Amino acid sequence: MNKSLLQLLLPLGMGVGGVLGNLLWVNSYVRTKTVVGINQQVVAGAEIPESYFMPIELPAQLVSQRSDLITWENKGLATRTPAARHLEPNTLVFMSDLALERKPPLNEYNLQTISLEPSMGYVAEQLRPGVQVNLVVAREQGEGEESFSLGPFEVFSGPLDHARTDTSSNQPNALSLLIKKSEYGSSDSQGERLRRAIANHLIRSIDPGQ
Repeated sequence: MNKSLLQLLLPLGMGVGGVLGNLLWVNSYVRTKTVVGINQQVVAGAEIPESYFMPIELPAQLVSQRSDLITWENKGLATRTPAARHLEPNTLVFMSDLALERKPPLNEYNLQTISLEPSMGYVAEQLRPGVQVNLVVAREQGEGEESFSLGPFEVFSGPLDHARTDTSSNQPNALSLLIKKSEYGSSDSQGERLRRAIANHLIRSIDPGQ
């Protein structure tokens, strides 16, 4: 299925899932997966703010067959990344729409992006692609000890890499990590704990490996 046809199916994914199910399968139930779309226009070369993202539900089987779709858990891949072409509102975002120097192996990994703060005490030059890092994370209320270590995780792109492609700021302030898909599942898995730590702003420091 080409991109044009996928874009035509987008309104169905946004609200008429039953009709889409009848079109694709003679089945009363269709398992879906959330992918990344945008709700605002983005000109070529401009970064894509996270606030422009919108979740789109598509059939899981279709998503599994398309390596160029960006699943919702991998939206960090597109955050603050320049658009490779002009993007219209209410359309899907494809891997080829992103001006990336390096493509992540999304068949085996998810990508999660951390907004860095000076209080984390990181050295930008140490957070290079391929480096393994551990994170010191504050525990959520009622979890006992004040903090714990999470990782190691592989750096996909460090703050200096983000700075080279971020057209809105001269401050390198993002770190993207590759997380093995096997690290998700239970609430205690590393992937899920990292997801919660990012969402709740619980990361306190970053320790790069030697």
